[in-house]
Amino acid sequence: RRSNFSLLVRLFVPGKEEEMIYNSFRNHEIDGMLYYGVSLPKAWTEVFQRENFKVVCLGASPQPGVSTINIDNREMSRMLTAKLLKAGCRRFLFFAGFAESFPARERYEGFLEALREHRLPWRESSVIEANFDEATAYRCMLRHCHDNAELPDAVVCANDSMALGVLRALKERGVKIPAQVRVTGGDNIAVSAYCSPSLTTFDNMTETMGVESFRMLNRMINGQDGVRHVVLKSKILKREST
Repeated sequence: RRSNFSLLVRLFVPGKEEEMIYNSFRNHEIDGMLYYGVSLPKAWTEVFQRENFKVVCLGASPQPGVSTINIDNREMSRMLTAKLLKAGCRRFLFFAGFAESFPARERYEGFLEALREHRLPWRESSVIEANFDEATAYRCMLRHCHDNAELPDAVVCANDSMALGVLRALKERGVKIPAQVRVTGGDNIAVSAYCSPSLTTFDNMTETMGVESFRMLNRMINGQDGVRHVVLKSKILKREST
């Protein structure tokens, strides 16, 4: 409002509605776009760059021709895992998000970096693909407890939703958290501070990311800035689950 802009919210189906997006720019229906999704289709990137459309992507992989804004996902995941290692954890499970998601990949790489720094071996069989989904993580954790006699020391989840599913499954199995198993998430969604036990996580800087992404876009629309890739510094929130 302060910048005299109107906001339109649209949901797009990748592969089916590209021309709608392109024509919105070409017909001057929109001046710019903030894009938030699992990944930015390659075809979109090529057109955005060629036709100089003003676009800022939130939570997307940095690439030529399109501005991006992210938090330091890899470093936060590395630091959080390092704290678990320092606390004596040696047996880990990792609950992964979508393979197409840049933050998901970065969070897994940060986790692996911490293990490498401590020269701790890792098996890919200890990665559970729960696709950022709480219900899927809950079922997978229950199944793991049923199939394995030995509990992990820690469960590192690529987001808070999966961590909530893990917490629920462990509590149903009578596992004491964090005495027997430590659990961490990522994003700092509102409920993470109020579940029992409260969840150790790191902040996705949601409001800051929204403010900064619009400022970037506004400068681009007004010819004051070019393509930039911004990384916001996040912080770890240590709570009862660790």
